[in-house]
Amino acid sequence: MVPSVAGDVSRRPASASSDARSSNRPEGPSSPPPAERRAVTNRVEIVRNSFRNQGFSELVSDLLVDGNRPATIAAYNSSWNCWADWCFRRSADPLCPSLAVVLDYLAELFKSGKSYSSVNSHRSMLSKTLPPFDGHLVGCHPLVKRLLRACYNLNPPQAKYSATWDTDVILSFISGLEDNQSLSLALLTQKTVILLALATLFRVSELASIDASSLSFTSFGVTLSLRKPRKAQHSGPLQSVSIPSFSDPMRCPVAALQSYVERTKSHRVGAGANALFFSLKSPFTAVTPSTISRWIRTIMLSAGVDTSVFGAHSTRGAAASRASVAGAHVDSILRSGHWARASTFFRFYKRSVDTSVASAIFGEHDHPL
Repeated sequence: MVPSVAGDVSRRPASASSDARSSNRPEGPSSPPPAERRAVTNRVEIVRNSFRNQGFSELVSDLLVDGNRPATIAAYNSSWNCWADWCFRRSADPLCPSLAVVLDYLAELFKSGKSYSSVNSHRSMLSKTLPPFDGHLVGCHPLVKRLLRACYNLNPPQAKYSATWDTDVILSFISGLEDNQSLSLALLTQKTVILLALATLFRVSELASIDASSLSFTSFGVTLSLRKPRKAQHSGPLQSVSIPSFSDPMRCPVAALQSYVERTKSHRVGAGANALFFSLKSPFTAVTPSTISRWIRTIMLSAGVDTSVFGAHSTRGAAASRASVAGAHVDSILRSGHWARASTFFRFYKRSVDTSVASAIFGEHDHPL
């Protein structure tokens, strides 16, 4: 059984009034055998088949499925598996539920302690996968919206940090290390990664997507580009970033990057040659964002930052907050952090830590690039 994708109103489940009178656990098929269950829980194939059943070609169906990025697809798959298991335990059909069943599922997620953002993510997945109710996408149905408002009011999202760490802690630690040529490759890698994170406000996924072939060093600094769009980027060219050189070679991100590229030159072969960061052991494959995250946490811990509180993503807030305190213009910070609105920066990233972003962090004036 394959549902129509969200947006196809040819199939309309029971109305909200009839759903309200129905049981939260309506009668449905018994738990299917393993083979059938595996087919039902393959969300990507469900969505792809729904496009095919509407008459779209294989090419169009594949492209429509690929409209979501891999991370979104993975998150939706995980949420769909939770939903399907929940339905199977209640002998409900995950492909054709009643509105009451959907509401019951979201309510139980909230009751189990899931945050508002987590419940909202499940709502988004159901909206992108199930057919509409009464002409409304699942996530836009008035009762679903009302339930989500209650989840928000009862447990509003909290800022992860009320304060952040001072970037000077990292820079002081780095200043006390040996010169770049004398550092082990592991420590040079960690140093390079965190200096780039602070100078660019990149997420770990964006650090992992830096295109090594785009690096262009000059006497004033370096320019580099990404191989993939930034997380919140949905149009426009891939982003390029310029980082100026600074007089102190011990904590200059450009000097660290030059040393790292030279030390790893022999690793840049094969299909992953355009990746900037490689694993530290043979066969020296391009690393994932999780590895870069681990490198950042390692050097943060060595410098004395409390990594039980602050993760690798906190480099964005720490660097942006430091830049703001040092006088960097908010527009420059928003561009570097790729935030569309100042409210996002001020609500979620700017924290007390009592020109350009990189210059404010590293304490010198820009050189023209």
